[in-house]
Amino acid sequence: FFWHHHLPQWQPYGNYGISSAFAQIGALSPSSYLWGLVGVIMGITDVLWLFKLSVWGEQLVFLSGVYFLSRRLFAHRTTAFITGIGAIGSMVWIALLLTNLRLYYLFPLLVYFLFLALSQHRWEFIWWAGLVGALSMLGNTPYAGPFTLFVVFIIILVFLLKEKGSWRHSSFLTAKSLIPFSLFVALSAGYLYFMRYSQEGFSYYTWGRDPVTQRTKLGVFLTFGGWADYTMVPRFILGWPLRLHWNNT
Repeated sequence: FFWHHHLPQWQPYGNYGISSAFAQIGALSPSSYLWGLVGVIMGITDVLWLFKLSVWGEQLVFLSGVYFLSRRLFAHRTTAFITGIGAIGSMVWIALLLTNLRLYYLFPLLVYFLFLALSQHRWEFIWWAGLVGALSMLGNTPYAGPFTLFVVFIIILVFLLKEKGSWRHSSFLTAKSLIPFSLFVALSAGYLYFMRYSQEGFSYYTWGRDPVTQRTKLGVFLTFGGWADYTMVPRFILGWPLRLHWNNT
């Protein structure tokens, strides 16, 4: 990229050299694109440092979201400060970047905008929350989307049950919400289009998946990595014994 100014569109060192479009969606986050652009403009070719800067940027966004959300939920700044320390100190991104930090680093900021929208009855914050949610899908696994939507649905449902009819006089689209709404629609449409055609023309023969539709049965999805039995419940509660015997297939 730094010598030819375009991203490689194939995977020559893995996956039999197939297109890298789908892998790019799950590997590069908004921070990755930002620091990649900075590297091109400033002529930085040390990609390891750029990668570290991109991850530090994601941690900063996560910490900022936790702080803003904590200030919304708690009265004292000290509580928000301690919450931020606990949140930022609980991650192990070095070994689990894609299955740890990337899954939730934008979620506190999304919930913060959602709380602002629901408490102040302002649609522009709904679209800001949607935009943050759409951005979180870049550099993330597609499986994270339904779980995020489920939590968002529960939060909105609780607010609506608590304040029935409070949104009737709220304007769906105002001048303030036009920019976040347009960005949300554009990014969501681009992401869905990219996901739809990123693997066009390829057939994968993977155990448990249909080679044509690429779909898998629910039972295979739920038990692919193993399954738990009822004896593991007290272990999760008590934290003992430390080793969990996870049955695998």
